[in-house]
Amino acid sequence: MRPEDLAKAAAANSSPTAEPGGPNRVDIRPLKKTYVKVVVDNEVLKPAFERWISPADGTVEFRGQHITVRVLDRDAVQIKKNGKLVDDDDDDDVTVE
Repeated sequence: MRPEDLAKAAAANSSPTAEPGGPNRVDIRPLKKTYVKVVVDNEVLKPAFERWISPADGTVEFRGQHITVRVLDRDAVQIKKNGKLVDDDDDDDVTVE
């Protein structure tokens, strides 16, 4: 058996680590200045993003199975999940507080 054969066998037997469909992509576009805190996959002790943002900052993007967005003024941001606007009450993968 050659090393190439071992590599092929290992690749065939390995299982994918991502869940079906992969992680969600969440884009947050500031419409006016506001404070935002983003937690990805319930990493509460280590927020992925926490600061003031304004339209000059542009869109910020996050990837994960579950995204929690805490925003000072909900009307100050536009939130999209996988390219579609997020409805605050209807999405299990994105929580807006």
